[in-house]
Amino acid sequence: MREPILDNQINQGQTNHLGRTPAYTLAVLIVVTFISYLPLLVGNIVWVDMGISQNDLLFFLVLPFLSYFIMSVCPIIAMRISPQLVGFDIIWFRKKRSEIVWSFLLPLIVIISAAVIRLLMKQLGMHITGGTLLLTTNTTFLVVYSFRMALVGPVVEEIFWRGFIQDRLETVFGPWIALFTQAIAFAAVHIRPTGGFFGVFAIGLIFGLWRRKRKTLLPIIFAHIIINSLYCVQFLHNRAELAEVKMKIDYVHVILVYAE
Repeated sequence: MREPILDNQINQGQTNHLGRTPAYTLAVLIVVTFISYLPLLVGNIVWVDMGISQNDLLFFLVLPFLSYFIMSVCPIIAMRISPQLVGFDIIWFRKKRSEIVWSFLLPLIVIISAAVIRLLMKQLGMHITGGTLLLTTNTTFLVVYSFRMALVGPVVEEIFWRGFIQDRLETVFGPWIALFTQAIAFAAVHIRPTGGFFGVFAIGLIFGLWRRKRKTLLPIIFAHIIINSLYCVQFLHNRAELAEVKMKIDYVHVILVYAE
């Protein structure tokens, strides 16, 4: 009567061992990441032509929000599939003076690093080309887009990348391999224009170092929000300038029509 129980224990032990192999864990994390960013990949293939969005609602809002939803659900499913993925800890914030000071310095460090990388790329003759153009001028659309970029994206992405991916990689491959792997993957899945990989990689590396050394996530989310908010301010400013130029062109066109 004891043999079936023993066999069951051996089989269960073999299953748990399989779930703990580095290759198995890495494969699950790759699949989770791919599925999470699949909507954005499809959007770039189907609804972008010559750098211009063919459907702003789908490309800039619906597909990114779908990606965030999948990014939130997939880790839960993955933890049910692989025992090695269970138990990642999220420490939001430590009530220490140094934590507060460094939380305010972190965005500045990232901005300076990005500026240095851009300067080096310029010196090397590498140029960052423009990304996908957003042509809509609808105010409500631009507000929702800015909300998505400045708030929703940073929260979901940091929990996913630094809270889940890096933490799980670290348990299998160690801290330094996990640090560089998540930074490379983070830059790779962000479909950026030419040269944009290095800037995103630097951001992922700095945020990963914070997660490695200080463990907390809220300061990283705070820094990510600031960076994306600055991008939104620049984006909206450029949109305002384009709208002004368009108004002048339309005005000149009307004058020419009446002159004829």
